[in-house]
Amino acid sequence: MFNRLAAVAFWAVAASGTGAIAAPCIEVTLTGTQGGPPVFQGQAGSGTLVTYGDEETGCRDVLLQFDTGRGTTQQLSKIGVPVGRLTAVFLTHVHSDHSEGLPDMMQLRWHFNSGGPKVDMVCHADAEAAGNRIMSCENFAKALGAPLIQSGEMAQRLAENPKRLPGGPSDLLNVMTFPASQTPQKVWERGEVSVSAISSRHVAGHASYRVDTPAGSVVIGGDAGNDSPAPPRDTSTSAQVELLAKGADIVVHSVIHPVMGPDGTTGFPPPIYFR
Repeated sequence: MFNRLAAVAFWAVAASGTGAIAAPCIEVTLTGTQGGPPVFQGQAGSGTLVTYGDEETGCRDVLLQFDTGRGTTQQLSKIGVPVGRLTAVFLTHVHSDHSEGLPDMMQLRWHFNSGGPKVDMVCHADAEAAGNRIMSCENFAKALGAPLIQSGEMAQRLAENPKRLPGGPSDLLNVMTFPASQTPQKVWERGEVSVSAISSRHVAGHASYRVDTPAGSVVIGGDAGNDSPAPPRDTSTSAQVELLAKGADIVVHSVIHPVMGPDGTTGFPPPIYFR
């Protein structure tokens, strides 16, 4: 299922000696709203596209993809955005329902963009979880093309076009990690557009993001939850997302319906519901 928020634009047309200046604008598109690994009625996995530009460019000078769930490439194609046009990709965390579309996206970009340009991939630095487990978006990025290399397809594609990067789709990623922080920190910038991040509770290495532009601000919370793993709680929200969202114009955030709670009949595991 494809869901799209109406374009949200904030603009001021300034008169000058050469005429009016094109108004800046920002657009938010939900590229997927299915939470968790299951498939439900064809919905695509989690993802949000934030684009910025002006009225003349259709708000598409800078294209930022937050999370890349199942079907992201197809969803982007519905609004005329080839993956080769993306400026940067941001992952809130490396759960499969937020990241499994990235290998498909980058393989397609590698196939048609030959030697580049690279796309920035921004994510939380490696984080250690209980049991000496490491959540690592950097390792994930390095291994994107592994199945295609092992199958022999990569070698065959390179034989067709030796201008393609030899390491496959991973070679087209410029991985940019940032350290844990309980206060917003700037993690990416391009011209008038900046992106800040804050470490938020869900799993080790989870982050929430804020995009700031002259046309407005957007916060992408991801799966961020309350700092208390279960009730009683002072609030039902994420303190980190609340801090990040102060003064923002749009908040995109995952939520779970109360019907999934332990008092319901779905059998949904309480620890995951509370998380």
